[in-house]
Amino acid sequence: MRSKPWEENKGNNKKKTHYALFSCNEWKECNSMRLLGITDDPETLYVMIGSCIRADDMLYKHDDAKESWRQFQEDYHYKGVNLSLLKYGYVEEYEEYDVSSKAFSVDFPKAASTWRALGGKAG
Repeated sequence: MRSKPWEENKGNNKKKTHYALFSCNEWKECNSMRLLGITDDPETLYVMIGSCIRADDMLYKHDDAKESWRQFQEDYHYKGVNLSLLKYGYVEEYEEYDVSSKAFSVDFPKAASTWRALGGKAG
């Protein structure tokens, strides 16, 4: 993710994006992932990441903790944060589902009939 996503999505009616922050090993292996937090606010995500960097639990662009923090601050303010440059951290982005959307029915083919069975009014 580059830039500040809240600026990119202004004026859009896009589905809300949720961000899950994980700590992990250097190679971002799934079995090393530990969920640290979930938010739908990019600003909160950056504060969580910055806090982990300052606590020396994650690194950003550099192997030195102080330089990582400096680089993170600089990118946040001027260039846009590139989350793929996190070391010992990983962010997964999820789009919010709408039960009646086609994308939802592709991932969950029985969604409409299940929603109706539960008392909803899916199409």
